[in-house]
Amino acid sequence: MPVTRRQRSLLTTAVCALVALCCTSGCARSLDGQAVAAPSTASSPTAAAVEWRDHVVPSDCILTGAQMSALSGVRLKDGEDTDVKQSDGTTGHNCSYYTAAGGVLSFTAVVKVQAPVTGTVTPDMLADLGDDGARSIPGIGLDVIIEPLDGPNAFPTMRVATDRHVTSVVLVVGNIPHPPDDAAWSTAARQIVAALPAN
Repeated sequence: MPVTRRQRSLLTTAVCALVALCCTSGCARSLDGQAVAAPSTASSPTAAAVEWRDHVVPSDCILTGAQMSALSGVRLKDGEDTDVKQSDGTTGHNCSYYTAAGGVLSFTAVVKVQAPVTGTVTPDMLADLGDDGARSIPGIGLDVIIEPLDGPNAFPTMRVATDRHVTSVVLVVGNIPHPPDDAAWSTAARQIVAALPAN
């Protein structure tokens, strides 16, 4: 049975909401695999929340279907740039990936490329990203942040930071055989850095 436009929209909206949360949450993260606490902004009068913007590259589909298939462990089609209405009434943008087999539950991954509204990405900005237990894979771009899998329904999530962009990759846990290992995440992160504009 082919997926309906409404079913596809609901699935996309659910994961895209998670991606938006991933890009703005401020929690503990780790450096070089060791968990560390993110600095608190509540007591700092000079700290300000970072505002991020979408539509910063011509297409958020910076990984091919083959590259996303290698990461996810299932055969995916090339991504589709997608606009998603958010709860605050604004429209978000990302790239959605679906299984080649199709079907109602074929939505399997999303990639979202963002940039700060002003300036460049800094280590201080990255310190405010990530959930408790997030860890870093060093040596790729400015940083690569892997979110912890805290339960059976956790979404495998990676953020790849460069000087100008933060790219979030979220996989739908029920559609993949297992979460990617660090080697798979690292390969995808290098592909993302290579695909992003240098300036």
